[in-house]
Amino acid sequence: MIGLLQAGEQGMADRFMYVPMIGILIIAAWSASPRLAPVGAALIVVCAIAARAQTAHWQNSIALWSHATRVTPESYIAHENLGQALREIGQLDAAKASYERALVYAPPRSPGYAAVIHNSIGMVLTRQGRIDEALQSFSKAVEINGGFAEAQTNLGNALASQGRPAEAIPHYERAIALKPDYTEPRVGLGAALLRSGRAADAIPQYREALKLDPNLAEAHNGLGGALATDGHDQEALSEYREALRLKPELPTAHLNIALLYMKRGDVGEARRHLEVALQIDPSYAPARQALQALGIPKT
Repeated sequence: MIGLLQAGEQGMADRFMYVPMIGILIIAAWSASPRLAPVGAALIVVCAIAARAQTAHWQNSIALWSHATRVTPESYIAHENLGQALREIGQLDAAKASYERALVYAPPRSPGYAAVIHNSIGMVLTRQGRIDEALQSFSKAVEINGGFAEAQTNLGNALASQGRPAEAIPHYERAIALKPDYTEPRVGLGAALLRSGRAADAIPQYREALKLDPNLAEAHNGLGGALATDGHDQEALSEYREALRLKPELPTAHLNIALLYMKRGDVGEARRHLEVALQIDPSYAPARQALQALGIPKT
């Protein structure tokens, strides 16, 4: 309980006393004089009031970890978990600040933990659209711990989003080597290969991702793109349709189907899918450009 034998990352853990205290309290209760009953009742009232105050800190993750950082301000675990809770509700600036405090208090001989926090900061920056800074955070995470598959994947994603698919490829490959059952880097690798003009190499990556998880709409959509680029339009259409069955609100799949129909000269079907894509995402520029290519003014 007091941390002489460590079980977890906490300094102390009073929960380990719950069961051992049962016997001691039974002995105390049976040994006590009846004249102590009022004292016992008073203690119960005091404990009930204290328990009520303590449970208020557990109403949600923000309240819990905010309290933890107040009473143990140098607890890196508390700051990290508060950052995670803040990130989940979209308070990104506050989440980043909590992660940075976790780094300040992190044990100096725990580089793996530092890599995790740099990766988390990168994810916050990505959601804020600060891709250059996110890339730096992911690069730092990988520099500290090259065996961190999630950071390798996130670094690949950041590079790909900057139009640097060739640089992203080795990071996806490294992530796959580290975690062969991890689908995200396989989908990312497929996309990077496709954007690098290597559609034939992208196809097996998407197929492998779908073996691991047949319900990945993005993998079906990407496989369709690779198949279409490689000249297999009918197979591509089947994959696009499966992507939409799994995720009807995927605008890129609607665009890809529209492009196939444009290729066939079916303007009506192409227009329908483009309009659906724009209903889903009115700012989706490729769909607007495709409508203009059909000679249909944008609305």
